[in-house]
Amino acid sequence: MFQVIRDRAQGWFAWAVVLLLIIPFAMWGIGEYFSGDTKTYIAKVNGTSITQNDFQNAYARQRERLQEMLEGKIDPALIDDKRFKQEVLNSLIEEEVLAQAATDVGFRVSDIQLKMEIEQVESFQVKGKFDPELYNQFLRGQGVAASTFEDRLRRSILVNQLRNSVIGTTIVTPREIDNALLLSEQQRDISYLKLPATAFMNNAAITDAVIQQYYEKNKSLFALPEQVRIDYIQFSSDTIARKISVDEVALRTLYAEQAASMARDEQRRASHILIQVDKAADDVTVAAARAKADKLLARARAGESFEQLAKQNSEDPGSVISGGDLGFFGRGVMDKAFEQSAFSLAKGQVSDVVRSDFGFHIIKLVDMKVSLPPSFEEVRGKLEQDYRHRKAEEQFLEQVEQITNAAYEHPDTLDTAAKIAGLSIQSSGFFTASGGAEGVAAHAKVREAAFSEDVLRGNNSEPIEVNPNNVIVLRVKEHKPAATQPINAVRELIVSHLHTEAARDKAQATGEALLAALKKGVDAAGLAKQYHAEWKRSGYVKRDNQSADAAVISAAFKVVKPAANAVSYWAGNVAGEYTVIMLHDVRESVPTSADNNTIRENLKQAGLRTNAESEFKAFVDELKKSAHIERKTEDL
Repeated sequence: MFQVIRDRAQGWFAWAVVLLLIIPFAMWGIGEYFSGDTKTYIAKVNGTSITQNDFQNAYARQRERLQEMLEGKIDPALIDDKRFKQEVLNSLIEEEVLAQAATDVGFRVSDIQLKMEIEQVESFQVKGKFDPELYNQFLRGQGVAASTFEDRLRRSILVNQLRNSVIGTTIVTPREIDNALLLSEQQRDISYLKLPATAFMNNAAITDAVIQQYYEKNKSLFALPEQVRIDYIQFSSDTIARKISVDEVALRTLYAEQAASMARDEQRRASHILIQVDKAADDVTVAAARAKADKLLARARAGESFEQLAKQNSEDPGSVISGGDLGFFGRGVMDKAFEQSAFSLAKGQVSDVVRSDFGFHIIKLVDMKVSLPPSFEEVRGKLEQDYRHRKAEEQFLEQVEQITNAAYEHPDTLDTAAKIAGLSIQSSGFFTASGGAEGVAAHAKVREAAFSEDVLRGNNSEPIEVNPNNVIVLRVKEHKPAATQPINAVRELIVSHLHTEAARDKAQATGEALLAALKKGVDAAGLAKQYHAEWKRSGYVKRDNQSADAAVISAAFKVVKPAANAVSYWAGNVAGEYTVIMLHDVRESVPTSADNNTIRENLKQAGLRTNAESEFKAFVDELKKSAHIERKTEDL
């Protein structure tokens, strides 16, 4: 349950804590929480597994994206919901189906192509040039190895190759553009009249019998879901860490322990000339490339400018402009053969010809940075953070043990657990099991525990990890079963609804009578006065017109085109108001007009996007239909 326990499960003390935790958990009936499914896959596509680890990584990345997009203002219930998890799994399955299809039809991503993609990422560049140190910082920040990141990127490029090949065949015919142009540029001459329901409202008394009848027929509208409010105690290692005082001697000791590991990696700055040759190239191609590299090496050692030789001859697009300069890099960044050579050179020395997966290199060592640990003062802040974190983890484990035992031994109260841990008991407002709650009840795990059978019987919950090293134990303070509100509580609501409904009906009846009169030839302006309304003439408008009521215009474009010298009518509810529309005339656009060239091009591009999305979706659906896909949704 707690990552910190797994991370620090060393020595007799940590294992004693684990055993003390397991005993009450087992008696509580949640021992299986620690014993995950031994089968590691969550889905299979044509026999290829999508592992639990794949899913958890993708799920975490998608959560982060959502939180960034919504600036952290996201209902936790949404991202803990099974439907969201199902979408993440579906995306992994689609990616695997596409990756397999791309491989089957012969798409590949070469090492050189992958390298170029990485070097073109702006966040890995300084002044438009790839910086290996920025790349390494990114990898460290993401907590992934270079090989893992590069495998993901390679797979993404592979899938995009297939996607581009599919959508690249999409076309939009001139006839489609003509039809779209006719629809988008068509103009309609309209006038309209609105009869808002509010104009027909009255306060006529509604009898008790009518209210009772409505209540009986619509009881489901007045149902109140099951609700609870809870008492809870919450504790976290972060809270503990803020209270821990820093011991200067301990900090110095910690620095001594970590100084070696904090030492900056030795870095080299090199320039190179690359003659590209594929790993699978034939002997003749390899020999020709080697001969070219040998000649360039001889010229470099004869005193020619290495920078000029690189600019004129290197086949590395990422560094050729800068004369082959690769900037500073540490170990584990470059190709292994390249790295061995670069780290064996003296400053200013030029290497022999080096063969890597990319081809043949001539390397010149430009500069080097010696490995030195940072000073104590430079890392004091980090050391304080590490010290507090380490001490907080130890105290957190002790608190978990104390609270778990106390909550189990005294299941009908939180007082004992709170006193032992020095915590205050907090309370929530009422909330339901379905979500939309605030505060602590916003966590799906909290709601699930609060409405569990055992907790509703009056027992404390098990410890609930709402965030890493942030735990809650709760108990129900008050429980309200699902019920129907009594008629007296909803009487005013029913009366208001019946008045509104009657007004809406009156507005509709009036509108229908007005429409019938119009069709008989009665003067529109006179009718409007009779019904205390006003005709509005919009004149010719297009679908995207901004000067008139958008909802009315949308309805007007559904009206049947009138015959010559005639008018078409339409009546109905528009945005809550009964509306009568008169369509006087329709002007069609002329698709061949030179003035429409820009519009036609915009419509073509929009059509291409729409058709491409539709075709690619159909392509993916067909691939999934023909694939053998196995899902284990119960493990989500």
